[in-house]
Amino acid sequence: MKLAKIGIAALFAFDQATKIWVRRTVPVGQTTPLVPNLFDLTHAPNKGVAFSTFADLPASVRVPMLLVVPLVVTIGMLVYFVRRGAKAPVLVQVGLMLVLGGALGNLADRAIYGEVTDFIRFRWFEHTLFVNNFADDFISVGGALLFISAFVQHRGQRALALQASPQSPA
Repeated sequence: MKLAKIGIAALFAFDQATKIWVRRTVPVGQTTPLVPNLFDLTHAPNKGVAFSTFADLPASVRVPMLLVVPLVVTIGMLVYFVRRGAKAPVLVQVGLMLVLGGALGNLADRAIYGEVTDFIRFRWFEHTLFVNNFADDFISVGGALLFISAFVQHRGQRALALQASPQSPA
């Protein structure tokens, strides 16, 4: 459990360090190709959530909504993690660690700046797919691991239930 707390803190610190570097060194809107036609470094402040959803809402609605809802969810995940995390399968522990590290990183941005700092532009030649940050990547990978863990656990329970059920005569 101590290692997981260190992991969450390390993910949070890495995310914040990269965002601080981008805010200090990359002008808003500047694009630097990293992998031609695939990845760029692009400073893109985002007042919304994924794909800038809710960015156009008035700040009086957007800011509380994008702080309070994620904060409540994050607190719930932290409580679960502290109470049951050590007993959870490793895949769940790693998934929660990634989601929590990312969620805390984006929450800090929203609380301090009222927006998140996105800077990794994924594109296919001239078509931008999305721009995000490491916190978003941590949340996505962690969510995928939690989904996979739930799927594997469900399949395992189903297999046990089938083994335990009486066999019908052939």
